[in-house]
Amino acid sequence: MPRPPRIDVVRLWTQRHAHHDLHLAEDGQGRIWLRLRDLRHWMTGLPPDAEMLRRLPAQLALADASREPYIDTDALALLTRKVQNPATLKLLAWLEANVLHPSRRRSAAAPPAPRAVLPPWWAAGIDPRWWFIAQGRWSPWRTAFTGLLIGLAGLLVSRMLALQTWVVEGSYGLWLWLAALTGLWCTVWCGAWVIGSVRSASRHAEAGDGRTAWTPLLLGLGGAPVLALAAVLGLGGLLQAGWSAVRGEGAASITPLTDADGQVRALRISGTLGMGSTQALRAALAAHPQVQRLEIHSPGGLVTEGHGMAQLALQRALNTEARVACEAACTLVFVAGDKRLLAREASLGFGGLMPSLAPVVADFYRQRGVPEDFVQQALGRRSWQPVATPASTAVAAGLAQAAP
Repeated sequence: MPRPPRIDVVRLWTQRHAHHDLHLAEDGQGRIWLRLRDLRHWMTGLPPDAEMLRRLPAQLALADASREPYIDTDALALLTRKVQNPATLKLLAWLEANVLHPSRRRSAAAPPAPRAVLPPWWAAGIDPRWWFIAQGRWSPWRTAFTGLLIGLAGLLVSRMLALQTWVVEGSYGLWLWLAALTGLWCTVWCGAWVIGSVRSASRHAEAGDGRTAWTPLLLGLGGAPVLALAAVLGLGGLLQAGWSAVRGEGAASITPLTDADGQVRALRISGTLGMGSTQALRAALAAHPQVQRLEIHSPGGLVTEGHGMAQLALQRALNTEARVACEAACTLVFVAGDKRLLAREASLGFGGLMPSLAPVVADFYRQRGVPEDFVQQALGRRSWQPVATPASTAVAAGLAQAAP
């Protein structure tokens, strides 16, 4: 039998009449529904449930957790217009006196409910609450359209917010968390879209209308994972930055290096490149405008901060020097140098990048003339530990000059 639709129940209760329990339900419009199986105690000649659903499709529905149909009490007038059975007539009188009349009196005494002012997308049936789409109550095409539209919107908003985290000259912590939360919400939404697509298609298949559900079902099963994967890939750098903030990794230490004549012509960058490192380097360069060289002592850090510090080095045409291991985000600052010096005991670590950040880093490497072998090494290495390149290899490849 096709499954009847489900009503929005506001109250379920049981009342007893003539030694039998009557299961009743009230919906949001104030209509009273009676379980069909209970009605059969007084009307034994009723057709089977499937035939009743065919005759009264709008007046049979599901109300409780079971799959037993309930009948709208307004339909009883049609079903009992020729009934002469005293027990059935007593049931109708009892329902009117004890259930229907009190319900109408309560509805008349209740103040009118304020009219909800819905946003235009909710009024159009595009509800962004993920648990609504997961219930599968919408039609297959409505589920597919709403899932695709809101999933694309969530992904787009997440990417736009993520772009703000590259503006490291200011405080971008708020943009970071907003972008991460939006990306996570988009991923959850896509999962709910898949669940809702399957449930909606199953419901229509049980109702004998399964052929029209295949296309939107395939759209949900194919489109939702693609959007979820794009959202997850975009979360990589955001979660790295968020984890860095949670661990309390602050800005790198910027130390002025004084020459023999007392002038500050070099700055030493020490520690992890955490949030605020670009601002710290900008402030140090403003305090010492005669600086010509950056000496880097860093194991890496946030790619956004490394990229921001590299832009400062490019603007000032600064030279860079590494005397210890310089890995991941640190290499961005190093290759930005106009002249790059690499000590014999130093090394460069390419790789260890999030998949969403690797293309940006690779483009910057190419712009700075980094040999393609090192670029591919950075793109192909997905673990947290970069591949260490000895100073001799980097110098032989023309990536740097040997430091005196």
